[in-house]
Amino acid sequence: MKKNLFRFFVAAFAMLLMVGTATAQERGDDSKQKSKNAEATGMIGDVKVRVTYGAPHVKGRTVFGGLEKWGRVWRAGANEATTVTFSQDVTVNGQDLAKGIYSFFLIPQEEGAWTAIFNKVPNQWGSYDYDKAEDALRVDVMPKTIDAQEVLLFAVDGDAGTLNMHWSTTGISLAIAGK
Repeated sequence: MKKNLFRFFVAAFAMLLMVGTATAQERGDDSKQKSKNAEATGMIGDVKVRVTYGAPHVKGRTVFGGLEKWGRVWRAGANEATTVTFSQDVTVNGQDLAKGIYSFFLIPQEEGAWTAIFNKVPNQWGSYDYDKAEDALRVDVMPKTIDAQEVLLFAVDGDAGTLNMHWSTTGISLAIAGK
């Protein structure tokens, strides 16, 4: 009995290690990267939403208009492009988007609305190979001033039906609804 129990625990531990390794390999090993991998998941109605991203720190820098230039496509994170997965067809700020995995980009603007982009090529490094022709959806989103957020943070708010990003003193919220 003790021998079987020991084998069970060894097998369970091995399975946990494999699952952890597979998850880490999905975005790559971040042990040598300054910006660690992060994930936000949640339910909005019946839709499972998952965001995977590299989470950079402000570190006293001017983020928007400095590190991230006005009017230029930004990967909405660090390292690999941020990805957003929807388990079902959705609307984003009232516009249709099919279920699937998308790279997610933002175009910050000094004034007015920013552009949020869902691109059909999820596995890309940063925005270096970004191709506008592969965009599945572009929507405008108004940034808002928030309390200082040192580490980039994405959150899925099921109660409000929003996908949120907060970094530095800027936040955005996208309205998400299942179809």
